[in-house]
Amino acid sequence: MTLGHRQRWPLTGDLALLRERVELFGMAHGLRGDALQDLVITVNEAASNALEHGGSTGTATLVEDGTGVQVEIVDSGGTLEPYHLDRAPDPRAIRGMGLWIIQRICRDVTVDHPGGQSRLRFRVSSGVASGDKGDAMPGSAAEPLL
Repeated sequence: MTLGHRQRWPLTGDLALLRERVELFGMAHGLRGDALQDLVITVNEAASNALEHGGSTGTATLVEDGTGVQVEIVDSGGTLEPYHLDRAPDPRAIRGMGLWIIQRICRDVTVDHPGGQSRLRFRVSSGVASGDKGDAMPGSAAEPLL
């Protein structure tokens, strides 16, 4: 495992390829089980949102930090705002839950606007520091969201 390893990919319509890359990155840096699934799910959700609402271009950057993976999704649209993080989805909705899911799975979720772009940052814990070998952290996909 290489501490501080960074990988960046352009966002394209090929989300299957992005999920594969993210999964390989997570596995290479010690994520297993639910923590690995949480990483793949949240990056997919963030990338999908960026492609649909953020100008159709952007990047996904992942950085391993010793206890998990920090994620940064940047899009050219610049329309994502911090208040979007506070919106709860309609219980009857069949889509539009990406940011809500990310906030329940991840830590340190923030939005800012460097250079007029939107930047969504979040962190997925490996769980190793707490001794659970990468199993789900509270609020992750393995636990009920409600």
